[in-house]
Amino acid sequence: MEHQAIPSALSPQSSVLSPQSWVGKMKSVVDIHAAKYDLELALLHLEQHTQTKGEPIRAFWRGTGSHRPPETLARDRISVSVEFGKVILCLFGEERAESWRVKEYAILPDRLTLNLERQAGKVSASLTLTGGEQLPLPVSVTERRNEFSLQFETLLKRFFPGWKGRHPHIRKESARLSRYVWAELERQGKILLAFGINPDELQPAVNGILSEALETEAALRAKGRDICRVCLFVPEHQSITLAERLRLVTAPCPELYEMDAAGTRARRIEPAEQPALVTGPASRYIWPKPVGTLTSTETRLVEKVVTQAPEMIDVTLPLRSRQLVFRWLGLEFARLRRETALRPPAMTVGIPGIDHLFWLDSTQPHQQLETMIGQLRKFRTAEPADRTNWLYRTQSERWLEALVRRNPAVLDVELDPAFAYAQAPAYDLNEAGYVDVLARTHTGRLAVMELKTTADRELPWQGLDYWRRVQAHARRGDFTRRGFFAGAEMDFSAPPLLYLVAPVLRRHETLRLMCRRMNPAVPVRVLGLSEHWRQELRVIVRE
Repeated sequence: MEHQAIPSALSPQSSVLSPQSWVGKMKSVVDIHAAKYDLELALLHLEQHTQTKGEPIRAFWRGTGSHRPPETLARDRISVSVEFGKVILCLFGEERAESWRVKEYAILPDRLTLNLERQAGKVSASLTLTGGEQLPLPVSVTERRNEFSLQFETLLKRFFPGWKGRHPHIRKESARLSRYVWAELERQGKILLAFGINPDELQPAVNGILSEALETEAALRAKGRDICRVCLFVPEHQSITLAERLRLVTAPCPELYEMDAAGTRARRIEPAEQPALVTGPASRYIWPKPVGTLTSTETRLVEKVVTQAPEMIDVTLPLRSRQLVFRWLGLEFARLRRETALRPPAMTVGIPGIDHLFWLDSTQPHQQLETMIGQLRKFRTAEPADRTNWLYRTQSERWLEALVRRNPAVLDVELDPAFAYAQAPAYDLNEAGYVDVLARTHTGRLAVMELKTTADRELPWQGLDYWRRVQAHARRGDFTRRGFFAGAEMDFSAPPLLYLVAPVLRRHETLRLMCRRMNPAVPVRVLGLSEHWRQELRVIVRE
């Protein structure tokens, strides 16, 4: 086989590369197992090469900025696997992991290049991993932002002739430059504000440019500046969410532009609703399925867990899964693999990503399960033994979500406590989202709840994203067709209510400003919770 020529150059005893044993051009993944073998050997070589030089593996990325990996990677943060007939590359970062399908790859003595894709080919990228010195060192975040500020200044001079102003402003964020650049241009006493963001930033940062612009505009208006226009410049193909948000912003509405990759040209993007969300085929969406009837063995295992603390434990069936998930006040601590004709049910116990997972079947002792529940009972409770314990402090939003889902009427007496869904899917043309809590009023009106336990400037806009998606799903009849609110009379003709919920001392200072800039057609209700919401879920401020 062709790939068998590689091991001689990669054997532990060999410190000299043999270029003849490497593939020098892009090779399509046809034989998935051979491709996996090639890639693992190439990664082994890079690891040995970098260990000899005392350097990390460098990553060079070409693609959308929303999926950029770290600039340097340790070997243990890269894995190659074969799943569902595909070769999958996983990159593990400090805060998140990315999985990509490997479409093509090229192996050279000093580097490994992969053409990747995800979402059925809708998103593609190229990644080069190298341990050599032939490629330039990665440009730092600060350097990239400085370079973009110069490009942005040139773009504005070309795009707005006759307007005069100072150099673009770059706000400081701690010791690093801000991801946003903005300029103040003037002509005949009128002021134009232009905001830009470079293509290397993540998609959430691109979406956040709207909040940055509205906050800056309000501050300058308060100083008496006569602002006639506000313009937002974002990278190509990253304006979809902003275009939809701007459709629901009150006048004067900022103008939206897409820049080319070089940052030299821009074109106007009009605020608009995505037609594909309303007219596209419903088959492209994935909806939760009912748990279904449990076998006697499954029932015994579920009861054994839930009966220990029924007021704390929820059991759900996630999307794309055949495993029941057990959560203690929002924190997953166990899963039950469903029974099949070939294997009995089995349970895993442990917090994903933190604990070692213990497999338990119906005949094994459940000491690990009892130990886990004992720890949760001790620390993940309203009155814990130690408030600094990780179990008490982690996933606070999921904790709040669990409390609200159990009794939404605590937030508003109009809400029907019989119907509340946590993490309900809300699909968009470019991404899938999950509503924190989807409920209904006693009159059958939908209610969308976005929950935060820390100050977040994007809270209103994230809530608005879910609100418009839920409204589109309601128009399509998706909720009725998928079994939501079964047996209840629904009024889908009225727009959903949007609840923005956060502890009153944890609300971002711009929350009122952002809500005022929303279109009055969006019925927004802002709720401020008591700071001790874990002990007692109580609303102390309603706006």
